[in-house]
Amino acid sequence: MLALQFVLVARFKFVAAPFCIDVLLKFHIQITFVALAFVVAHPILLFVADTRYLALLNPVTAPWRARFAVLSVIALLVLIWLPMWRKRLRLRYEAWKLTHGLIAVAVVLFGLLHASLVGYFVTGTFRHLLFEGYIGVLIFLLVWVRLISPLMRLRRPWQVVEVVAEHGEATTWVVAPVGHEGFRFNPGQFEWIAIGRSPFSIKQHPFSFSSAADTRPGGTVSMTIKAAGDFTQTVSQVTPGTRVYVEGPHGVFSMEHRQAPGYVFIAGGVGVTPMYSMLLTKFERDDVWPVTLF
Repeated sequence: MLALQFVLVARFKFVAAPFCIDVLLKFHIQITFVALAFVVAHPILLFVADTRYLALLNPVTAPWRARFAVLSVIALLVLIWLPMWRKRLRLRYEAWKLTHGLIAVAVVLFGLLHASLVGYFVTGTFRHLLFEGYIGVLIFLLVWVRLISPLMRLRRPWQVVEVVAEHGEATTWVVAPVGHEGFRFNPGQFEWIAIGRSPFSIKQHPFSFSSAADTRPGGTVSMTIKAAGDFTQTVSQVTPGTRVYVEGPHGVFSMEHRQAPGYVFIAGGVGVTPMYSMLLTKFERDDVWPVTLF
């Protein structure tokens, strides 16, 4: 389950395609509590079976295999507690994201050290290969998310070419590919965007496209962002020429996947952006099927 957590947030399109990335992120949160229940049940069952195991909770006399187990459980509890108290602690999104990733790695690392030192699950050829494969997958996921994927975006930079002030404290960015043809997207999809000189930045944020989907090779795409948080309060201050890195497209919330003779769109506030993209796309295609927008 802990390994699955890393897969869910690695943004593999083939993993997200059947469900949509937002569903995976919700599942990512829910399965954490299930994993916690299993992790906590493990020592409780040991204590019930034999009270002598309680001595393993003493950090002074306990062997390292037990210390790593306790550290892993504590780290997992902090991992779950921190997001729920982030706003009360006034912890910025970027700071939380960084600590969340580091604590998650610590949870798995301490758990692996515990299992390795106990030895039961790494004895025998099959168990040993399974354990080594588990470690290999986790290392690959970390390398993919923090090295390979950013390197791919580094070779395909974008830049802001226009900044348009909108009503309701919203701002539209028009971005264009630099030295490449960009990409095509389905109306209603979104992307992660990082601003600055490096795609390795921890500051990445998801926004829906608000432009028509049928862009030409090398064409611009737009996203409309409402000032509602730490980062979005600064989007209106970005100037044309700013380098950005775009990862996408993502998402299955699109009329392309729901063909129908007519549509009803319901949106609140800046949530209208994916539907605006769908409306513009239908207009440019001379699509006469009716749409009602609330």
